[in-house]
Amino acid sequence: MTNPYDGYHDHPVRAVFGPLIWWRSYTRLLYLLLTFPVGLTYFVLYVTGASLGVGLLILWVGAVILALLMLALRPIAQLERVMAIGLIGERIPSIPAPRTSGSGFWKWFAGVAKDSVTWKTFAFVMLRFPLGLVCWTLVVVMVALVLGLISAPLAAPLGGTIDFGVWQPTTPAELWAVAAIGLVLYLPMIHIVNGLAVAWGRLTRLAVTRGTSGAPPAATLADAPPAPDGPSAPEPRFAAGSPSEPGSLGPSAPRLAPSPA
Repeated sequence: MTNPYDGYHDHPVRAVFGPLIWWRSYTRLLYLLLTFPVGLTYFVLYVTGASLGVGLLILWVGAVILALLMLALRPIAQLERVMAIGLIGERIPSIPAPRTSGSGFWKWFAGVAKDSVTWKTFAFVMLRFPLGLVCWTLVVVMVALVLGLISAPLAAPLGGTIDFGVWQPTTPAELWAVAAIGLVLYLPMIHIVNGLAVAWGRLTRLAVTRGTSGAPPAATLADAPPAPDGPSAPEPRFAAGSPSEPGSLGPSAPRLAPSPA
């Protein structure tokens, strides 16, 4: 099934209900559920590694640790790109190689250190934990609430109870009504999941590509192909004394005859 959100002006019904059976909605849900554990892993790795590296700078071992943390950002960018493409469906171009001024390890290392992708990925890694925690909490609460409501008819046979404070459904009709509420809430939950995942995809593309959006730069006037050689247009010819003749003041004025003596 193609993206149901494409052409939503022409097919609004498909855009509203299509995501329910679109397989990408559930891979995006998986991505959102991974935001917190992946972000926590990055946070622990870089906070612990940076603290250890700064503390050991006096022994030169710290410089090696900090350099390794910086070099690890390139594989992390590749991993984030693969996850965004595979689970979200975001279109992200290949990560550009660092610009170097020559061959050799140190030239390459200097290129990595000066590359904007390196430091944008670092900012993304640092934001992964707080943003991932908020996103993961929201998604887990939504999924637990909706699935809990849908499974309400199974509560009584399993010996469980449902208590909303002001209402405690116990009869089969009431339990099925609760399940119907859960089914109604399932639709907006899927749309929220898709919206959050698309936002993560755009943020990932911004982090792992050069520029501001990862889109190819617009063509400039300098990039335009030269005009083809050919005969130039003939220059216009003007009749002497015509109004259009360059330097002419218009039709020749009438000359006055000399007065008789």
